[in-house]
Amino acid sequence: MEARAREYAAPVRPPLEPAPQSQAPSAPVLEQYAKDLASSTPLVRMQAANRLRQAQVAGVQACLRVLDSAESAVAGAILRFLATLNLEDIGAEPQGAVRLAAARHLKSPDVSLRVAAAQLLCATGPGPTRTEFLAAIVDPERKVRWAVVRRFAEFAHELENAQLMVLVSFLADAKLGSATRNDVHTLLLAVFEKFSRGLRPEGYDPYAEPKDQRAAIAAWEAWARGVAISPTPR
Repeated sequence: MEARAREYAAPVRPPLEPAPQSQAPSAPVLEQYAKDLASSTPLVRMQAANRLRQAQVAGVQACLRVLDSAESAVAGAILRFLATLNLEDIGAEPQGAVRLAAARHLKSPDVSLRVAAAQLLCATGPGPTRTEFLAAIVDPERKVRWAVVRRFAEFAHELENAQLMVLVSFLADAKLGSATRNDVHTLLLAVFEKFSRGLRPEGYDPYAEPKDQRAAIAAWEAWARGVAISPTPR
């Protein structure tokens, strides 16, 4: 066994990860990593994600540069990668840029990009793009709407009375489908539970005609206008 080990010694393989003192990748290299996030090879995707994470702010900036003109598959992969990051670690300016990029993709004709953008804002928080994110609750795709519901149901304190009144206005919109109005109602019920705990919410049936529920909608509007949403209940 010793003789065979000497004769057939395993080759020395380079480390998969660069040493801490190694030079940081250049901007073009990082941009290629951003494109590799959409590779069909799992190992290439994983290594690209690792390199971008190691680059921290520079990696995020490379992703955003590629995202501006990327095709759908690459753009979706970048948005999903950004959703896995903790934006609190990269500074205020890159955070804002990520959220603005996601908000722009909420208006994409590509459903998969809208879903990826909504899930990114759900994971990281909408910040100054709160209005655009909340408006996505009437998106035709339920995965987009449900990302909005999940975020604000958990972080209801991110809403203000004006946003609650916008949500109530959707209850009265007969042009919206019943499934959409149901998701809006679900979010309102979640917020009601947080800020009016112990009270009974006004009845509303999203599958019935809104014009036949004017009294209920008026009651919801009065609640949205007057409910105290600060400080956040524990």
